[in-house]
Amino acid sequence: MTIDTDKILIHLDGFVIVDDGDTTPDDISYNKIVTSDELEEFYKIAEANARSYLGFDDTIELSEAIITFVYMWAAGLTYKKYVIRENDLIDEDTTIGYGDNLIINAKVGLKPYKAYSFTVW
Repeated sequence: MTIDTDKILIHLDGFVIVDDGDTTPDDISYNKIVTSDELEEFYKIAEANARSYLGFDDTIELSEAIITFVYMWAAGLTYKKYVIRENDLIDEDTTIGYGDNLIINAKVGLKPYKAYSFTVW
């Protein structure tokens, strides 16, 4: 499956794709460089995580709405890899960064599509 990397980058300000053989853009408005292959790997991981979250196996075709949230999840994974989150250790609260928020929002968006199974003992 070919993914649309722009649908991941739309969530990531300051990120740019530079593949092998490409030159680094002269525009200095970016601060993180990723490759298309890397974004495809993050998409595969996000899709597997989303399928697990939804209770879907590989035989179920994902709708466009679900794929939109998979792109968001992939953006969250990408962001978490490249952006170090500060933790001041002043309090014991969990610090939630932008990458975490993208993943949380993807899960919220996917929740209506979740397959529930109930068993009666």
